[in-house]
Amino acid sequence: MNGKRAFELLNKIGFERVSASEEELKCANILKDEIESVGGSCNIEEFEVDAYNIKVAKLEVLEPVYKEYFVTGYGGSGSTPVDGLEAEFYYVSSDSNVDIDNAKGKICLVNPGAIRQYKKFLAAGVLGFITFNGDLKDSIEDSDIAYPELRRQYRTNGIIPGVNMLVQDAQDLVLSEPKKVRLTLIQEDYTKMSHNVIAEIKGSEKPEEVITLTAHYDSVKYSTGVYDNGAGSVINMEAYKYFLENKPKRTLKFIWCGSEERGLLGSKAWVLKHEEELKNIKISVNCDVAGPVLGTDRVIVTGNDEIVAYCKALGNEIGFPAEYKKDIYSSDNMPFADKNIPAISITRFGTYGAAYIHNRHDVIKYLDYKNLEKTGDYLIKLVDKIDKSSHMPFDLSIPADIKDKVDRYLFKKE
Repeated sequence: MNGKRAFELLNKIGFERVSASEEELKCANILKDEIESVGGSCNIEEFEVDAYNIKVAKLEVLEPVYKEYFVTGYGGSGSTPVDGLEAEFYYVSSDSNVDIDNAKGKICLVNPGAIRQYKKFLAAGVLGFITFNGDLKDSIEDSDIAYPELRRQYRTNGIIPGVNMLVQDAQDLVLSEPKKVRLTLIQEDYTKMSHNVIAEIKGSEKPEEVITLTAHYDSVKYSTGVYDNGAGSVINMEAYKYFLENKPKRTLKFIWCGSEERGLLGSKAWVLKHEEELKNIKISVNCDVAGPVLGTDRVIVTGNDEIVAYCKALGNEIGFPAEYKKDIYSSDNMPFADKNIPAISITRFGTYGAAYIHNRHDVIKYLDYKNLEKTGDYLIKLVDKIDKSSHMPFDLSIPADIKDKVDRYLFKKE
């Protein structure tokens, strides 16, 4: 792998490119141009995603002292009456039954991640919810408020209007001990188009057997998304260039996925559209986050112990220091694992405090081309080794414990 060349492309796509935006499509076309510049071909497949026009998002403390907080609305969480919802305020600080019971009929502040308890909030009769994001050590000027979405898996059983605020405001809100608040949210729902970039290199000996290589190229708002996941995208591009010159025995399908940051929408759309092709896919290799100067390479197998051992043996053989484990990984490998296709996720996690995702601090100065190259080299050598095998070199089953984790992650189980 050519790390310097990959780093040049990473600089080129290092701009905010959120789901279904003009910038996301611009990045898709940059990837397409890169493929065509080396004599390859690809196509860009569009798919529909939800979109929201938030007209009003407001949170007001009514008692004991009036105060208004700046908030953003949860797309897809519906609308309140025009004059808002008024109710008692309650801070749900845990997922205990006591806290859930106390939330009935109230507008509730909940901790980050507690949205996974959404079904409990519905059952408890919560009238509205408030989340928060950020870091208390940051100043307001250095903080970016999230523009969240109530994803479809939460909306299936009902809708509660929700807003989001900065963590500094959330702390102030709790300390002020409000008695009554008013939440106002007015929005319109519509749809937009996002895009997957797809390239294929046909196998010379076993074209009916397919290996997919995936990486998402979208970012979140405010972020250049070079770590998450421009890095994986350029590693995928280097793998494409390598195998274009070194023809594989098996067919390699390269997919740069759009809208991953909104719940793996690109990979889910690809799997749904190409259902007939799934029976030929033997394994999926995914790259999501790479390149930090300070960090640890990890190889996470959503599959069985045989695959873990195979990956680790290769790492030992070529001198690639990494952590290897069997588990799920929150990325575009999951829709494939859902269809009983084992997946290998190859990543380089930044050490805490030395790499950042989902905010303005995901910038290229925390990455370097040498670490990008090391991770990419391992990925290419792994795919090459699997491809050159006379038969698939490991069992392709996904054990029950991993399948259960996949089902829970995808909300197929409680």
